[in-house]
Amino acid sequence: SLQRLGLQPTLASRSYHVELFDRRDGSLLRETDRGDVLTRAPVLGLLPPESLAAPEGMTEAFDARGHRLMVAHAQVSDTPWTVVVTARLREAFAPVTRMGAWVVVIAALAGAIALMLSQWVGRDVAQRLEALRDGFSSLGTPALEGGQRVQARGDDEVTQLASGFNDMAARIDRTQKQLREAIAIRDQFLSMASHELRTPLTPLKATLELLIRQSEAGQELNPERQRATFARLNRQVDRLTRLIGDMLDVSRLQSGRFTLTVAPMDLGALAQEVVERIQSSRPERQGLLSLELPPAPLVGRWDEQRLDQLLTNLVENALRYSPPETPVRIRVVEEPDGVRVDVEDRGIGIPEESVSQLFTPFYRARNATEHYAGGLGLGLAICREIVERHGGRIQVTSAGPGQGSCFTVRLPRAALAEAAA
Repeated sequence: SLQRLGLQPTLASRSYHVELFDRRDGSLLRETDRGDVLTRAPVLGLLPPESLAAPEGMTEAFDARGHRLMVAHAQVSDTPWTVVVTARLREAFAPVTRMGAWVVVIAALAGAIALMLSQWVGRDVAQRLEALRDGFSSLGTPALEGGQRVQARGDDEVTQLASGFNDMAARIDRTQKQLREAIAIRDQFLSMASHELRTPLTPLKATLELLIRQSEAGQELNPERQRATFARLNRQVDRLTRLIGDMLDVSRLQSGRFTLTVAPMDLGALAQEVVERIQSSRPERQGLLSLELPPAPLVGRWDEQRLDQLLTNLVENALRYSPPETPVRIRVVEEPDGVRVDVEDRGIGIPEESVSQLFTPFYRARNATEHYAGGLGLGLAICREIVERHGGRIQVTSAGPGQGSCFTVRLPRAALAEAAA
C-alpha cells in the first residue's frame, strides 16, 4: 500500500520537498518525489535525528552541493510520524523578498509623489507669499484703493494671513479716505474763513479810512449820515464777533469743553427778544418776521446764552437763504412732553441728499454754495450740539430745492418740571 501511495503525486509546490517518515526507524513513508518508500528518509542524511526530536521546529542545513536549506518539521499527533518540509533558503524567503521589493518600490513612488506634492505646495505657498509681499509694497497706493489686494483661497494659515492683510488694507484705505476728506474740509474751511473774515474787514477798514481822511480834512458828517456809518461799522464788528465765536465754539466741541450754564428762564421772552433784535438790525426785513407764542410763559432750566445763540442762528439762516420780501415764521409751542420751536422759511430749500449731513461741521448744501450768502458751515453744527446738550433734538424738513425748509427744535419737558418745583 505504501509503495502504491508513493507512486501517486503529492499536492505540494515544486519549490518545496515534503517527506513523511517514521521516527522509530527513520523509514520513509511518503515524499514529494516518487521515490522509494520504506527506505531511510533523505532528511536524516542532512540532519541528525536529535534535531527533529522536538514536536515542531525549524532549522537550517546544507545539501550535498553546499546550498543552504530551510528545514521545517512537525510531528503528527498520536502517531510516530514526522512531516518534514525542505526548501532552499532563497526560495523559502522569496515571498518576503518580493514583499520587500514591493515595499521599496511603493516607498520610492510615495517619496516621488511626496516630493512633487511638496514642490507644488511650496511653489503655491511661495506665490501667495510673493503676492503678500507685493500687497505690502503697494499698500496705500491710489491705484489699488477700494479693491482686494491679495487673493485669499483655501483655509490654511497663509489664507488667514491674506485675509488679515486684506482687512488691514481696507482699514488703512478707510483711514486714508477720512484723512483726505479731513484735509479737504480743512482747506475748504481755511478758504471760507479767510474770505469770511476778509468780507467784513474790507468795508470796516475802508469806512475807517474814510472817517480818518474826513477828520484830517476837517469835514464833519451830518448826524444822520454819521449814525448810518456807525451802524454799518457795528454790523461788521458783530459779524466778525459771530464768526470768531463760531470758530471758538467748534474748537470747544472738538476738545470736549462745550459746557452749559443752566438757570431758570422764559423761552417765550427770549424768542421775542431775538426776533426784535434781528428786526432792528435788518430794517429791510421789517414786518417779514412773525412770532407765535403761547399765552403763558414757558419757564424752564436752560442755558439762556446758548438758546439765544440757537434761535439767532436759525432765524439768521432762514433770512440769509430766503429771497427778499418772503416771510419767516417762528413758532414756540408747548407740548405735553416738552417744548417745540419751529423756524420756517420759503427760501432755497435743501436737496434730499444734503439733509443727513446738514448738521456736520463745515458742511454746506450744494445749492447753498451756489446761492452764496456767507457763513462757514458751523452754525447748524453748533445748534445741534446746543440742543443735544439740553437733552433735546433738532431736525429739518424740506420738499426740495426752491421749496423752503422748516427747522424743528424739541427740548425736554423734564427741565420745565424742575423749574416749576
